Amino acid sequence: MTKQHHILTKLAAIVALSFASHAHAQTVEIDNETVQAGDSDMTLQELQDAMDPIRLIESYVVDKQGPRNERGGWGNRSSNVYDVGEQIDAVIYLANVGKHNPGLVDNPQEMELYINIRDKSGGLINQIRPVHTYQGVRRIDAPLQDDYFSDRFTVSARILAPGRYDVGFVFIDHTRPPDKQVPLEVMIDVVVTDTQPDAALTDFVDMMAAGEVDVTYSVARCAAYFHGMIELVGRESFTSEDFAIMDQKVQYFLGAGAVIRAGNDGVDLDTARDQAFAAMKEISDMYKVRMFRNYNAGQHPWNSDRMLQRDEQGCNVIYENRTME
Repeated sequence: MTKQHHILTKLAAIVALSFASHAHAQTVEIDNETVQAGDSDMTLQELQDAMDPIRLIESYVVDKQGPRNERGGWGNRSSNVYDVGEQIDAVIYLANVGKHNPGLVDNPQEMELYINIRDKSGGLINQIRPVHTYQGVRRIDAPLQDDYFSDRFTVSARILAPGRYDVGFVFIDHTRPPDKQVPLEVMIDVVVTDTQPDAALTDFVDMMAAGEVDVTYSVARCAAYFHGMIELVGRESFTSEDFAIMDQKVQYFLGAGAVIRAGNDGVDLDTARDQAFAAMKEISDMYKVRMFRNYNAGQHPWNSDRMLQRDEQGCNVIYENRTME
């Protein structure tokens, strides 16, 4: 089953094919007890109805750059130490994973994921929700697999401030009835180090006043500021009106950067857009590090930071005085 991690997806249509589980003898684990489906003459739907909510079998961090393991999956990572902003990848193996209409040849599943970032005392630092809904079809084989109601999920997260954390990957199985849609939080212990602690932005307004920046950098910096705010907390954290305003500013500054680069460098507009986006993303990552440090220190990510307040004011002045066509 292919797993993607970046967008919410809708449940695939179910192909209504008749299939009875008792046609194939198999053993299935239900609440730590082994049940012989053929001997019990139970259908897979009945087996699923009897199962408890999802539970953890195992979890481990993986190295996507290394060789595959004997199962063909990602190999274990040798360390749980990561750089600031480095992607944390883990595999989480769950039991009691339900299917829509189990026993059919095609049996879609629907597993919601969101992420909690916690300090070592268990306090919630940040929650990223929603993240993704795993949706896919696992074809049924004959004879049935012993792990029919189990599945592995590859999950990812990034942390933008140094420290030691528990990254909680929270699963909710939407194939189960409401009383069994119990969130399961799987904790991954990670240490995040800052290899460039002094890689920080300087005051944008002061830089403009001193004539230290050109227009290409200015529009990239302003696009990055609003982009960083959105990426740090997610669009769902803003009202629809506030998000629309910030997104409009990001698009304006990105578009202006592309036009300027195309004119100055003699490149086509598509290439210039790619360059403008890359420049924005580099600065946006630095903004997010600073904002996350503020948040981690118990402050508002940007409203309590004088430099960030001045950056926003300076960028708003540029935006409000843009040339209107």
